[in-house]
Amino acid sequence: MPCYLFTWHTYGSWMPDRPRGYVRRDHDGVMPTDETAAAAYRERMSGAAVIWSPEQQALILETLRNATEPLAYRLHAVAVDPTHVHALLSWNDDRDWKGLRSSARHSMTRKLNSTFGKRDWMSRGGSGKRVKDQAHFERLVAGYLPGHHALFWKEGDDKL
Repeated sequence: MPCYLFTWHTYGSWMPDRPRGYVRRDHDGVMPTDETAAAAYRERMSGAAVIWSPEQQALILETLRNATEPLAYRLHAVAVDPTHVHALLSWNDDRDWKGLRSSARHSMTRKLNSTFGKRDWMSRGGSGKRVKDQAHFERLVAGYLPGHHALFWKEGDDKL
């Protein structure tokens, strides 16, 4: 059974001039700060950068929880903050992880659009990192995800 940590960033929020660096789809890991690249990114943006409100963060978490049956995945944990969401998912079929990542993203986007109005809510794609083993899974659920100072939920929690 595959288990992945998916991450989606808000549109225009993790720019190359971010002090802690930035992430690029064609590169593994965090890239160093780059002012020139940031200016080029901003010039190509088709709308304003997105910072999710607490209400939007709660809606994203609720959407991921409600999509487990229609999208046939198990949601183990979620952390949502103003600039990104992490979701720890597993599934029991032979779907490619990129397809599930895309389906979950579309669910969140549709719900945000219908509730708050249509716009570019997230950057294209997102990332997916396969969980290596049980120890890695436990580190994510017990430390990494709740350590985001974000809205956090894990299996077994009855409420947000």
